[in-house]
Amino acid sequence: FAGSGAVVPWMISEALRKAIGKR
Repeated sequence: FAGSGAVVPWMISEALRKAIGKR
């Protein structure tokens, strides 16, 4: 990762993908 700032949006996108996948 280039910076910590890229980790937050990545975690959000992962959570969204998991939420959509469960549905």
